[in-house]
Amino acid sequence: MNPDTIAFIGGGNMAGALIGGLIKSGRRAADILVVEPVEAQRVQLASRFGVQAQASADARLAAAALVVWAVKPQLFAEAAAPCRAGAQRRHVARKQVACVSHREGHPSGLLHVAA
Repeated sequence: MNPDTIAFIGGGNMAGALIGGLIKSGRRAADILVVEPVEAQRVQLASRFGVQAQASADARLAAAALVVWAVKPQLFAEAAAPCRAGAQRRHVARKQVACVSHREGHPSGLLHVAA
């Protein structure tokens, strides 16, 4: 596990807003991974924030300390299927969230989520 990596499944507006906030608060772009199937969106996120953006999940997803599911509810099953092998029980799974705050020092990478 990489204790610094936050992975986002989905790279739309919600993920972009959260990533922007993380970067602004001091999170290194190298510690943020985005899995986004749409190439134009991957390019936009990588150029805007300097994050790692890839088309599909791989071993880096399994190594992430935290996974944020930033997909619309109606697309969740489709987005989750290819990530099944990389997602771990310790990862938090939410379809779409309005507010996310990380609890520093919590061993499970627990998130407070308010929808």
